[in-house]
Amino acid sequence: MATFTESILNPLGSGTARTSAEATVLVIDDDLSMRDIMSVLAQQHGFALQFAEDGADGLRVAE
Repeated sequence: MATFTESILNPLGSGTARTSAEATVLVIDDDLSMRDIMSVLAQQHGFALQFAEDGADGLRVAE
């Protein structure tokens, strides 16, 4: 059984190929150091991140 953390870090299950659309996460955060940390973790788990500094920018990026 997958733990909560495993289900977040591998949402499609172990061994499942991901497309870029399935593995891209939009992060809205204005703290540069937090974004750096999240980038490293995302890369280690096969996710691509897009960043926005505030809600308005996040909506623009999401569209």
